[in-house]
Amino acid sequence: MLKRFSLMVLAAVIAATLGAHAAGPRPDKEPESRDAREIAKCAEWIKEGKYGRSIRVLSEVVERDPTNADAYNLLGYAHRKVGKLDDSAHYYERALAIDPDHKGALEYQGELFLMQDKLADAKANLEHLEKLCPEDCEEREDLAEAISAHEVGKKPRPKGRW
Repeated sequence: MLKRFSLMVLAAVIAATLGAHAAGPRPDKEPESRDAREIAKCAEWIKEGKYGRSIRVLSEVVERDPTNADAYNLLGYAHRKVGKLDDSAHYYERALAIDPDHKGALEYQGELFLMQDKLADAKANLEHLEKLCPEDCEEREDLAEAISAHEVGKKPRPKGRW
């Protein structure tokens, strides 16, 4: 039954792909990749606190594409939220090795550093973010707030983001 369902899904994907090619590319929007769709879905799951599900899917994404900094960043975030700080650190390091200017990974790694009481490292991430985006940068603002709260010994207020 599962094999038949998989074949039906594969046939639908092939038919959709052939139809898209026959009509030509849409000039107003690039087609979204499977990985991008899965990362977006995982971001929604993370907002809902479904960290285990996100970790499983994101692990598959990085297995297919070991250069996907966004997937590594979210893996770091999800692992941090379930208390696996060593794994979280590993995934943030992977994201930043791929893209040293990944604003999300810099923010979230900075927050991990605060959890580990590594204030100087968190401040180094903040300095990097300040160079990347001196104005109107949510990642910079959120990390700065978290550092300020850490310095006075209280937790930052929850954000609407993850």
